[in-house]
Amino acid sequence: MHFENEFDIAATPLQVLEVFRDPRRVAAFLAGAEVGDPDAEGRYPALLTVSFGPKRIGFKGSLTHECDSETMKGWVLGRASADLRGAKMSVELAYQLSPRAEGTHVVLLSDAELTGMLAEFARTGGVFVARALIDDFAIRLGDHFRVAQPVAHTEGSPPQPAVEPRRETKSLSFFVLLRRVLKTTFFRRNT
Repeated sequence: MHFENEFDIAATPLQVLEVFRDPRRVAAFLAGAEVGDPDAEGRYPALLTVSFGPKRIGFKGSLTHECDSETMKGWVLGRASADLRGAKMSVELAYQLSPRAEGTHVVLLSDAELTGMLAEFARTGGVFVARALIDDFAIRLGDHFRVAQPVAHTEGSPPQPAVEPRRETKSLSFFVLLRRVLKTTFFRRNT
């Protein structure tokens, strides 16, 4: 499954790179994702928890990460599996950051392989779900930078409240993602 996504963030490329440089910080903006401290070989233990209503499935694995500060590029390689009918995933993701007048343009290129019970899902709707995940990530990351930077106001007007960061969720809800995918797909087709 191959997908490409891009979005803009109202922060400098160096500010965005500081987040992207540390997979543990990136995980904080992905619902259901947890990344631990790296081992001696540079592999980070990782967990993605997905909920299907009351049932939760944990994909346990590891990832490696490389970041080139000069070219503003990075690569993430991850593998995980769940104890559920051979459900396994592997993901290769490359990112490129570039300056824009209003901040940073982020380009993501990813190839994912889903096997076992996830294989059919990948063929039928995986790209749409991946797009919804990245959209949610971009919103959370954007909220982070809006909170981190004070909002300007003119003298005599009341200060603008800071944007509250999204609350962290313990798992990635499949049904919330599905609703978002259907809404986005329906909206795009009718405009």
